[in-house]
Amino acid sequence: MFEWDESKRLRTIGERSLDFVDAAAVFDGRPVVHIPAMRGSEARVLSVGLLEGNYYTVVCGRGVAATAASFPSGDREMAKRSNIVRHTADELAAIRTRGESRTNWAKAALITRAQLEKSVATDPDEGAMTIDWENSAVEMPEPKVVLNMRVDRRVLDYFRKTGRGYQTRINAVLRAFVEAHEHRPR
Repeated sequence: MFEWDESKRLRTIGERSLDFVDAAAVFDGRPVVHIPAMRGSEARVLSVGLLEGNYYTVVCGRGVAATAASFPSGDREMAKRSNIVRHTADELAAIRTRGESRTNWAKAALITRAQLEKSVATDPDEGAMTIDWENSAVEMPEPKVVLNMRVDRRVLDYFRKTGRGYQTRINAVLRAFVEAHEHRPR
């Protein structure tokens, strides 16, 4: 699920020519770099992926993603605002397919590093982040194997409700479990 404050989306379109509806594309199976970050006491993850020939960042907070160039995220404070919109990855893909994204990729590509840094520094959702480069990780798509397995209906229904790519998300949860347990002393 992707969510954001609609006024923040409109501001980002104006400042950076990037529409939050394009955030989900970073997670469609392409290589992605994930970098842990903190904003105050809130844990976030910056995910950097290649879109339209340039690298863009999606910032996720509390398991919810939204976009920017640095793309902002949903947090507890944001959830209290009345202007929050939510979309599944499938809904966002349909919006993009219908040509309703307001991203101007050519204009976004022309934004200089100095312009972007100034925009990020003055953004209350992004400027105070501490980035943990030491614990960054690269996610490379791996060839998948076909597996038929039985899972609880409730588990399958939960992931299916998240939209297209639900099997990839199931794989990500299983991978995270394996990674967390591989390095534990026995």
